[in-house]
Amino acid sequence: MHSRSFESKTDLQRMCKLLVDARHIAGDRASYWHVGDLVWLYFLLTFHADPCTNIRLWEEDEKLIGYAVIEGDFSIDWQVHPAYTWRGIENEMMTWAESRWRGAMNDPAIPSGRRRNLLARTMENDTLRQTFLAQHGFVLETHASIHFQRSLAEPISESVVS
Repeated sequence: MHSRSFESKTDLQRMCKLLVDARHIAGDRASYWHVGDLVWLYFLLTFHADPCTNIRLWEEDEKLIGYAVIEGDFSIDWQVHPAYTWRGIENEMMTWAESRWRGAMNDPAIPSGRRRNLLARTMENDTLRQTFLAQHGFVLETHASIHFQRSLAEPISESVVS
């Protein structure tokens, strides 16, 4: 297994394929991004940072098995193929993210108002990822948004907000 920097849109296509395969294996309720989320993240990243610097790929025998991203808000997220999860790759990803974060926080070009702690997100039901983050010193923080959902078995009724 080795890691390398993101290089081109071919890598983005490989990342999309990894997500499709992972969601097929693990189901869509697992902590795997939707392909649209990845494409949107990549689009946003191109405005704030260099994807070649802020995305790292992990491969084994030329097969993409995972990737990590430092987003524009200095948060880390990672996706690992289900066949390779919790076999050590996540620790390598965290080491890479910490190094990238430290480099960014020491960069005088980054305005002081944008300097912050390294952030990480996880799904509420992903207890393994939560434990991993806690073991690496992350603490739970209440997020400013909440999500709503409803069944569409019945039509949505009209509402009046007053």
